[in-house]
Amino acid sequence: MFNTRFLKCILFIPLTGAVVLGASWAGVSMRLAAERTEVLASSREKTAVLVNALVQHAGTAIHDADVIALLVKREFELNEMVVNLAALQSDGFFSRANAAQVSIVDANGRILQSTMPYAGGMFITDRRHFTVHRKPDVQGLYVSPPVLGRVSGAWTIQMTRRLESPDGRFAGIVVVSEERKYLLQRYANVASLGPNGLASIFLNDGTALSGIPAPSSTPDDRCRATYEDDVSISACRRIPGYPLYAKVTLSKRDELAQYTQMKRVYIVNAAILSAFFALFVTTIALLVYRLSNSRQRLKVLSETDALTGLLNRHGVLANLEHQLETAVRPLHVAVMYLDLCDMKRVNDALGHEAGDQVLKKIALRLNQVLPSVVIGRFGGDEFIVMFSASSAADIDARIRETLARIASVFDMPVTLRGNVLAVSASIGVSVREADFASASLLIREADESMYSAKQEALFTGKTTWRFYTDAMRRSSQQALESDQYLRLAIKENQLQLGFTPIREFGSKSVVGYRIVVAVESGLERLAPVLALHTVNQQNGLLGPTTEFALYESCNTLGRWQEQGIQCPLLVYGLTHEQFLSIDCASMLHRAGQQYPKVLHRLVLEIPEAALDEHSALAIERLEALSQTGVQLIIAGFSGRFSSYTWLENAPFSGVVIEPRVWPADIFRITIDELGRWNKFILLESAAPNADIVSLWSAYVDSEAFMCATQATELSTSEARIGSDEPRP
Repeated sequence: MFNTRFLKCILFIPLTGAVVLGASWAGVSMRLAAERTEVLASSREKTAVLVNALVQHAGTAIHDADVIALLVKREFELNEMVVNLAALQSDGFFSRANAAQVSIVDANGRILQSTMPYAGGMFITDRRHFTVHRKPDVQGLYVSPPVLGRVSGAWTIQMTRRLESPDGRFAGIVVVSEERKYLLQRYANVASLGPNGLASIFLNDGTALSGIPAPSSTPDDRCRATYEDDVSISACRRIPGYPLYAKVTLSKRDELAQYTQMKRVYIVNAAILSAFFALFVTTIALLVYRLSNSRQRLKVLSETDALTGLLNRHGVLANLEHQLETAVRPLHVAVMYLDLCDMKRVNDALGHEAGDQVLKKIALRLNQVLPSVVIGRFGGDEFIVMFSASSAADIDARIRETLARIASVFDMPVTLRGNVLAVSASIGVSVREADFASASLLIREADESMYSAKQEALFTGKTTWRFYTDAMRRSSQQALESDQYLRLAIKENQLQLGFTPIREFGSKSVVGYRIVVAVESGLERLAPVLALHTVNQQNGLLGPTTEFALYESCNTLGRWQEQGIQCPLLVYGLTHEQFLSIDCASMLHRAGQQYPKVLHRLVLEIPEAALDEHSALAIERLEALSQTGVQLIIAGFSGRFSSYTWLENAPFSGVVIEPRVWPADIFRITIDELGRWNKFILLESAAPNADIVSLWSAYVDSEAFMCATQATELSTSEARIGSDEPRP
C-alpha cells in the first residue's frame, strides 16, 4: 500500500505537471508557428505590393526617358540641321534630373551632339546599343546593359531609339543615358524594403540594370510569381511595354524581426512560468510525498499497539477486512481470540506496570513462534491471531499447528522481578470461507467460543481452546432474537412486574412480594427479563429496565394505598451493575413524587459483592438511597467481618440468606447475632427443612420471612398481584 502511494506521489503529480508543461509549450509553439505563418503570409502580400509599385515606378521612369528620346528623334527627323540638344535642355524639355546625358549619334557611329561637354571625334560603332539599330526590324526603345560611358566616364544605362532619314534609311541613334540608380531613384526611400531588402530591374537575358544581379535565367512563369527560399521572399513582374523585369526581395530576417522579438519574449515568459510551475509541481509533489509519509506513519501509529508493537484493534479489523476483500478465492480464514487468564491477579498483586510487562513478553513470544501469521492486541489482555489457507485441509493443519505453538508459549512460565508467573489463555477459534465471512463476524464468533473455553479454564487452570460450533451459532441467534424482542417490549411498553410471595416464617402468611421485570413468554406465562437476555450498561437495556421496575413498584404501592389495602412489602433485587452504574436514588425521587408515603414499603436488595468491590462509591449510593425512604437489605449475606461492618455502619434493615449453603453452627451464630441487632432475615429457600425449623424455634423473637428462590417463569395470575385487584 505504501509503495503504491509512494509511486502516485512521485510519478503521478510530476507526470501530470510534465503533461501540463508539454501542453503549454505545445500551445506556445503552435501560437508562434501561427504568428510566423501569418507574418510570412503578410510579407508575401507586401512583396507583391512592392513589386507592383516598383513596376509602376520603373515604367514611369523609363517612359520619361523614352519621351525625351522620342522628342529628340522627332526634332532630328524633321530637320537634322537645326536640332540643338543644348537648346532643348535649356527650354526645359529635359534636365539632368530625368536624363543624365542625351546624345545624337550619326549613321557612322560618331557622336554629333551631347548634353555633356566632350572633346569631339568620339565613335560608338562598337557598342551594341548602336549596332542593334542598324537592322531595320528593330523598332522602339532599346535598353542596353550598363556600359562605361565614353563621354561621361560613368556606368550608365543606354536607352536608344533609331533615327531615320526621310527616305527611311538608317541615320543614327538618339541616346538617353541614365545612371544605374535612376530606375530605383526615390523608390527605395518610400518602400519598406527593410535593412536587407532589395529591389532590382533587369533585362530579359537576366542582365541587371540596377540593384543586385538577377538570376541568369528568368522564365516567364517564375517572373509572374512570388517565391521564397530559406532567407528571402521574392516577387518578379514584367514591366509592360518594355523588355524589362522588376524584382523585389525582402529578407525573412527583417520581416521576422518583430516576430523574433515577440518569440523571444514568449519563450522567456514561458520559460519563467514553466520554471515557476515546475517549482510549484515539485513542491506539491514533495508536500504530497511528505503527507503520504506522514499519513503512513499515522496509519502505522493508529494501527499499532504502543505497548506490544502488535496491531491494535483498528489495525486487526483493517487487516482482516483487507485480506477478505483482496485475497484470491477460494480462501479459508481462521481467527483465534486469546484471553489471558489471571491477569487481574497479576495486576492486583504486582501492579499494572508488571501486568504490562507480562503482556509485552507474551506478545514477543507469540511473534517468535508465529512468524507467518497476523497477530494483534485486541484490547486489555486479549489477543487476535489470524491466518488463511486455500483449502479446508490446509486451514485445519495450520490451526492445529498454530494452537500447538500458542500452547507452548503458555506452557513456559513468565519470570518477572524474581516472580515466576504461570499464565494461561482461553482461546476461541472461528473458521469460515472468505465468501461467507466478514471481519466482525469472524471476531464475534471467535469471541463467543473463547468465552466457552474460558468456562472450562476456570476448572482446569490450563490453556484451553474451543471452536465455534453450530450450537453456539444457534445460541447467538436466540440471543439476538431475545434482544430484539426485549427492545420491542420496552419500546411498546410491554414490560410487566412479576411477583413471588414472601411468607412469614411462623404463620406462613403473605407479608410481601419479591418483584422482577418480566415479559410475556406465551401460554399465559411471564419470563423474567434476566432469564431471557443479558441486561447491562453496554447493550443499553439496564437503564430502561431499572427505571421501569422502580417506577412501577411505586405506582403499584400507591394504587394499593388509594384503595385502602394494607400495603405489603415489595422487594426488588438490584444487580451488581444496577447498584454501581445506575443512579437509582434520582429515579426513586422522581417516581415517589406522586406517592411519597409508600416508599418505606419498598425494599431494595444490595449485593454484598458490590459493597466490597467499590466501597467509596457504595457508601455514596447507600446514603442517597436511604434519603429516599426505601429500606435496604444486604443480598448474598456471607457473615464475614466486612458484612457485619456494613450492617453496623450503613442503613441496612436486614439481610438475605441462603440457608442451604451455611453450616448449622455458623448459621446459628449468625441468626443469634442478627436477632440481637434487630435485623430481619429473608430466607431465600422454597421451603424450610427440619433443621432450619428446629433451629429457628429457639429464636422466635427474630423477625424472619421466607421467599422462594428466583423462578425462571411466573404465571400471569401471579403477575396480576400488582393490578387494581391485589391478592389478599
